[in-house]
Amino acid sequence: MISIKNFLGHAHLMTTERYAELTQSTVDKQIREWNQRWFPKTTTGYETKEVDVQQCNIPDFLR
Repeated sequence: MISIKNFLGHAHLMTTERYAELTQSTVDKQIREWNQRWFPKTTTGYETKEVDVQQCNIPDFLR
């Protein structure tokens, strides 16, 4: 939240809090979607197999 405050140039964090509200479920959903996009897995039953990183379009700095 503080980084958003600084980015927007607000003097007080309370000003930013009026415009930006994040619930834990929203944060969890965004993290889950990000992980699924960058680190996809294939699952069959109880077995989970990592997908070859070279086949994904993952930026080098994330490998």
